[in-house]
Amino acid sequence: MLRPRNWIKFLAADWNAGFLLLILIAALATGLYGRFVGLGVWAFGVDEFYISRSIDNILRTGLPRFLCGGFYTRGLTYQYVVALVRQFSLSPEFAGRVVSAVWSLVGLPAAYVIGRRLGGRTLGLVIVIILSVSVWEIEMARFARMYAPYQSIFLWYLVFFLRYTVDRDRSALMPMVLLSILGVFTWEGGAILGVANLLPPLLNHERGRLRRSDFVLIVGMLMLLGVLVAANTDLRGSAMEPALRHDEFNSQDSGVPPSPGMQVYAAHMGWMVPFVILQLALSIRTLPWIWTLRERWLAAVGLCVVLISALLHQFALCGASVAVLLLTRLVAPEEFTGRGARAYLLQLVACCAFWPAFGVITGAWPQAASSGAIPPHHWLGLAEHLSGFPRVFDEILRPWGRTMPVLTISVSLLGAALTVLVISRRLNHSAVIRALMTLLLVSMLAVGAREPGRIETRYTFFLYPLVMALGLTGIMVLVELRLAASQAALAIGASLGLLFFGLSEDFQPEHIAHIASRQVNFRVGMTPLQATHFYPRADYRLAGMWLAQNARPGDDVIIGIPSIDQYYRANFFFLQSDDERYHDYACRGGTLERWTNLPLLYGSDALAARVATGRRIFLVMYGELEQTMLAEGRRRHWRERFAWISPDGGVPITIINP
Repeated sequence: MLRPRNWIKFLAADWNAGFLLLILIAALATGLYGRFVGLGVWAFGVDEFYISRSIDNILRTGLPRFLCGGFYTRGLTYQYVVALVRQFSLSPEFAGRVVSAVWSLVGLPAAYVIGRRLGGRTLGLVIVIILSVSVWEIEMARFARMYAPYQSIFLWYLVFFLRYTVDRDRSALMPMVLLSILGVFTWEGGAILGVANLLPPLLNHERGRLRRSDFVLIVGMLMLLGVLVAANTDLRGSAMEPALRHDEFNSQDSGVPPSPGMQVYAAHMGWMVPFVILQLALSIRTLPWIWTLRERWLAAVGLCVVLISALLHQFALCGASVAVLLLTRLVAPEEFTGRGARAYLLQLVACCAFWPAFGVITGAWPQAASSGAIPPHHWLGLAEHLSGFPRVFDEILRPWGRTMPVLTISVSLLGAALTVLVISRRLNHSAVIRALMTLLLVSMLAVGAREPGRIETRYTFFLYPLVMALGLTGIMVLVELRLAASQAALAIGASLGLLFFGLSEDFQPEHIAHIASRQVNFRVGMTPLQATHFYPRADYRLAGMWLAQNARPGDDVIIGIPSIDQYYRANFFFLQSDDERYHDYACRGGTLERWTNLPLLYGSDALAARVATGRRIFLVMYGELEQTMLAEGRRRHWRERFAWISPDGGVPITIINP
């Protein structure tokens, strides 16, 4: 940080940085407003309620232990920090969100350091400006979960990763290890940092081989990775699912088409036989060339991974492996000009031509499964199968592309251009670029290799600053190649970087200006994709107030939304027989709901038993489930009346036996 007396000298010496500082001041003011205004005004979202209820348990017993047994171990660092803040008599909503908002600011200095190492002071300032006013950054900072805190930890990890890897500063290893541990206790996905700990020997190899000291480091980091993965063990416990009626059980349908097996390829032998013969012929020329690299065994193994991935149409792994081999200089670009190497390249080209043609012409691969937001599509299914495993397309490219198409396409092209340039030319800060590009690619593969579950952009939010930093570096490098390094090139590069961000979906000044309004908070008027990107919300507090005013003693209030319990104490919790939340929600043999500790009604028959009592029942469920229950009520001849819905449309209430 500059002292005040040095500012005039600084501004005079570097007018680019001086101008950017003025923009930065405005950006920080905007970012602070967006992060902190009205933090405690609105009700918890469902995921915010989960972690807040666990924090309630910490305040009660000192441990995140549910009343009915089991522990909620996600975001432990975040949970205990919020528990400490709540000791100052702050509301749960404000306490949870203010911790996330403050923690998001902790990462900005690290972002500046990373930007400065990539492209100098100008790039560092541009990155901080963008992160300050990014609407995604602001929304996640206002989210009472651990995503913004983990992103800050990730950014500081990158700072020490560069010191250890590029600067060869051994004292940076301990901060890397500590941040890895802190990361996994802040967010369960933090085990990715354990994978990143394995990269320094790869980046600093000795002619394609590892040193003896590298093996010691790798063994230690593998042991640490095992501990980090074990730390993700879910300790909530699970109730055994009760027996279902035959018709209820058979009605369950995941909606996901089955993956194609070997029979798909056996059914198209006219395609497969010529392809296999061609690949065997090419392998006769390719394998001897790979064998000549056996002394550089890291390069030989990497080339085998690339080839096998291409043969099995796992092109995400194939492309990332090629990039890593070139970025780490395990293989130099000029090595592909030899005779054996040309056969290797021809084999890769044959795979890249054959598999898309096979998918398009035969139609053997099914269309992509619909996520509910958009209809399934054959071309998405083709891209999904060509990408293969790890599922980089499904976990990152597809969700980012649907919500931020301009930004996603732009940073992808800029990243590809930067990769080509840093491989083919000697650029300024090339070692830093290579290290961060390699770490990004490996992180994307690690994300794609995780067990598939809910696929939302927030699970890859931590990568956003790194992706933007490398994209902006691509702009600066392209400008410098055209104009050479100069003050004018810096000014033009910075201006183009800010313009690129300004034209993207992540720059929304009006959204930030009304960030605390009901309309923005509850995503009124947004598409389902936009709402999911920022996290959907509904006014559960208002629903609780309505129930308090309308429910009388003797009525049954039955909820299917756990966060209602923050604002109104119901009588029962209800789950439909095909509700996938059962294993997470049920405890004590399926008699209690875990988050609310309410008696659990599971399945329509259990609800029918309450209806048969003749009591007036208020049923509060998510909108899409409420329609299903209305249809079930008509089938069972229940007397039903739609009673109320929250202004945002997220909380409908139906009265049974009105």
